[in-house]
Order: sequence, then structure tokens, then C-alpha cells
Amino acid sequence: MSLVLLLACHATLPGPPVDVTVQGEAAQLPDGAWVAVEAIVLHPCRVAEGPWWLGEAHAHLGHVIDPDSRLVFDVPQVASLTGAPVRLATLDPPPETYCAVGVHLAPALGSSLALPDDDMVGLSARLLHGPERLVTAGAADALLPPTADGVLTLSEGDDRVTLKLVVDLDRWAGAPDELAEKVAGSFRVE
Repeated sequence: MSLVLLLACHATLPGPPVDVTVQGEAAQLPDGAWVAVEAIVLHPCRVAEGPWWLGEAHAHLGHVIDPDSRLVFDVPQVASLTGAPVRLATLDPPPETYCAVGVHLAPALGSSLALPDDDMVGLSARLLHGPERLVTAGAADALLPPTADGVLTLSEGDDRVTLKLVVDLDRWAGAPDELAEKVAGSFRVE
């Protein structure tokens, strides 16, 4: 009986806390750059059934995700991309192997945290570089590998983990009508 209780308790222990930070980079940093993040999700890996060549681990977006593996902000949180890394959130996911980090960008609200000014309200991304001003109100999603190896394995007793999201601001240049997708495509994890 005690072994059953011990196993039941063992299965419910959380993995290590995962701090998620974001920082911009560019050949020449702009005067200002911001993104409004509405959600961050760690997607668990699932092994595909079938032939061995299809057996690689990958994220399945249709699977139920543990509530502690995701954070949906009440209102989008605005992060400046021109200074030191900004901590967006701390997730408390269960022990698992994760194959993707999802980031959802959505327009900022007047009540969004870290709002630089009222000009950011209604925008999901904004870049100021001299006379150039790029803005988008479009929502967009980035689905990224959590590490260079493509997987992040979290186990009970592991130390705190930091996922650093880096945004390549040089990739924002170009057609402003596609800016939301360009912004989402400029994210990577270091």
C-alpha cells in the first residue's frame, strides 16, 4: 500500500521552474522595439507511431497540454527588445520532454504590463529606427525548438531552467503588411 502511495505522490511532483526571457538583437539596435506576448506554451513531444523513420519526436499541437506548461496572460505583456533580457514568465511544467516553445503575439491593451506609451496600444509589434516606424496589429504565432538539440527534457530535481527567446530585429525589414509573420519568424531560442 505504501509503495502505491509513494508512486502516486512521485507522479505528481513538478519539474523545475522554467524562466522565459526575451531580448532583441540587431546589427544596429533601433531606437525602440517592442512585442506584445499573450501566451507562452511548452509543447510536449510525442513519438509518432509507424515506421522507424517516422519515429522522431515532434510537437503535436492537438494534444492536451498541462496547465502548468503554459501561461496565457490576462492581457498581453509588452516586452522591450532593446535592452537587457526581459523576464516574461516562469512556467512550472511537469517532468516531460518538450519539443517546442509556442509564443503567441497579440495586440497590446491599455492595461498591458510594461506598456511604453499609448502608441503601443492596439499593436502586437513596434519598431522605431530613426525616421523608420514599423508597426503591426496582427496576431501571430512562433513555434520554436526549445534547444539547439530540438528537445528540452525536464526531470524532477533539476535546477531552474531559463529559455531565452531572442528576436532578430533585422528580419523585421520589408513589407509592412506581412510584419506580424516576420516578427513571429524572427524568434529563436538560445
